[in-house]
Amino acid sequence: MVFEKGEAHSRMVAESNRKRARKPGYREQVNAKISATKKTPEGKLRASQGQKKAYSEPERRALQSQITEQSYIDHPELRDVRAKHLSELERTPESRKKLSESQKKRLEDSGARQTLSTSLRKAYEEHPEWRERRSEKQKEVMARPSSVERNRQQMRRLWDEAPDKLRPMHRWKSGNMTRIEKVIWSIVEPYGFEFEPHYYRIGDNFLLPDFVRGNLVIEVQGEYWHTEEETAERERLLNLLGMEVLFVWGEELKRNTLPATKEKILQWIGANT
Repeated sequence: MVFEKGEAHSRMVAESNRKRARKPGYREQVNAKISATKKTPEGKLRASQGQKKAYSEPERRALQSQITEQSYIDHPELRDVRAKHLSELERTPESRKKLSESQKKRLEDSGARQTLSTSLRKAYEEHPEWRERRSEKQKEVMARPSSVERNRQQMRRLWDEAPDKLRPMHRWKSGNMTRIEKVIWSIVEPYGFEFEPHYYRIGDNFLLPDFVRGNLVIEVQGEYWHTEEETAERERLLNLLGMEVLFVWGEELKRNTLPATKEKILQWIGANT
């Protein structure tokens, strides 16, 4: 029997598909077949080409963006489900390198950078909690030993490659210590502590500890410049990096309290060595 393609034919095909879909196991078989096809190199290439072709149309991109945004409004839990799914995807060195190169190529376009900046600003204004969530995630990532070491190497390289630009900006050059820093330096220098820049980054926070030896940090806090709240937050961030921290306040370095403070510092070094 031959049917002319038209409205009647479309209705017939749709009804036939609905009947097949009602058969036990049919839906699972189709999904399994589609899933298996997508995992083949040919299937991945075909899907990628189809997506690129579809999203090359501005109207299609705008429509898809509206649909996605509305779905997140109607079903807020979908955002967490999607984030979990993305985090569970296999992250091989090859895939990370490919993603990095793709992002760099995309951001070479000043228009794309401006669009991304505008979108993020708008999103943070409408959903302030996203900024906090992103900040916490960044802190978690940057606290990983591999991230700490990578950032340390990058900052060291910048320090060596651009001395005229970075070093004058850094107040911790030899001879530029504050009075109380000089007092601490006279105590800890024989024990292997360094007064050179050790850069660490956690999220949007850049840390430059005063005296560092391995994972030991001694921070000098002047009462005029620092508060208890700031000190507690700084200790929390350094602890995330696996650092043991001792804070010494300016009041502890007065003549009548200096001997006891020196003893406290040496006992702390001994207990953590």
